[in-house]
Amino acid sequence: MAQEKGAAMGRFALLLAYDGGGFFGSQVQNGTRVRTVAGELSRVLAGSGFAAPSAKVALASRTDRGVSAAMNVAAYDGARPILGKINHHLPPDMCAWGWARVPASFSPRHADWKRYSYFLPDEGQDEDLLRRALSYFTGAHDFANFAYHEKATVSSLDEASLSRVPGFFVATFRAGKFLRLQIRRMVAAADSASRGRMNLPLLDALISGKVRKGAETAPAEGLVLEEVDYGGRVTFEEKKPVAVSERFSMQARLASQRGAALKRIAGSD
Repeated sequence: MAQEKGAAMGRFALLLAYDGGGFFGSQVQNGTRVRTVAGELSRVLAGSGFAAPSAKVALASRTDRGVSAAMNVAAYDGARPILGKINHHLPPDMCAWGWARVPASFSPRHADWKRYSYFLPDEGQDEDLLRRALSYFTGAHDFANFAYHEKATVSSLDEASLSRVPGFFVATFRAGKFLRLQIRRMVAAADSASRGRMNLPLLDALISGKVRKGAETAPAEGLVLEEVDYGGRVTFEEKKPVAVSERFSMQARLASQRGAALKRIAGSD
């Protein structure tokens, strides 16, 4: 591995943001050449001399195709990062905006909690019903009806709140862990309740497991990973959270709005 002169070697964590619309998810998919977040980062770290070509990049959260992040955390073994150099080589739909030296045993997946936002286009839904429906998900539940091919489905959700920005309801979720598709399926169920297509007793039965039923899944484009927290165990440098959050949250809003418009057009055929 080519090294920067005087570069400090070790294990490092990077704060990443990206517009998920151009990626086939965050994880490298073996045997394929599809574009992924980890794949792009690995290419740049190796090409810029910060990591060996064989070095593996670990991410705090797996994000599906179309899901964006204002803050995901990547870890790699190699030379101390120089953000300007890394960003010079990264594509314009992703950036590194902070870094930290971490212990050799550090796994970015072992976070205290993660926070996601879902930008749901405001199409006249009943805001009170939407808020009440989301509140049903807080606490410990068996989320089997809201997960995709998961064996262990009992989990605890610390927050499921609602706010508004022009043109959107913003559903915010915070938990120590999330199951695959959990947020998008919770949003779809709450949205159905807010439109009168599902009553709250049925939603409660789905959450409690009294009723087993396949769940609808909201589009990936409205989801953005906002924050990953390690309880003060990691101190990042060179952070630019306001600009990054605005940039990539806006991308999610626009993508979600486009998706809603296409859905309406398709429904009118």
